[in-house]
Amino acid sequence: MPSWTDHANSKPTLIERLRALLRADNYISFAELDQLDGFCGDQTLTLDGYPNLVVWTGISRQAVDDLATLLERGECRLGLASPFTYLIDGKALNLPIAKRLIHYKKPRWLRVVLLRA
Repeated sequence: MPSWTDHANSKPTLIERLRALLRADNYISFAELDQLDGFCGDQTLTLDGYPNLVVWTGISRQAVDDLATLLERGECRLGLASPFTYLIDGKALNLPIAKRLIHYKKPRWLRVVLLRA
């Protein structure tokens, strides 16, 4: 059984840090999420059912799983981002922008942010 010191010295998990961010802010870009320890990796997050609508690239497996959990539980949702959001945050994907929610033949970036549900 973990002692109180183990608990006191434990680092919050990625999902706990994501929840804390959502409590603090209601408009979080994936460029901002990239700054979290454990968020970056080699995975690509796509919109469910649309394999060529890319939400973000360079995400860890844990981040993909944690975001899926938060979305499935209704703790957050994806919302369309302003065209200036990623410009201001200083990071964007080098993909054509998706203009509509359709099945594209080649990958396109669906410019979204995380919002509180």
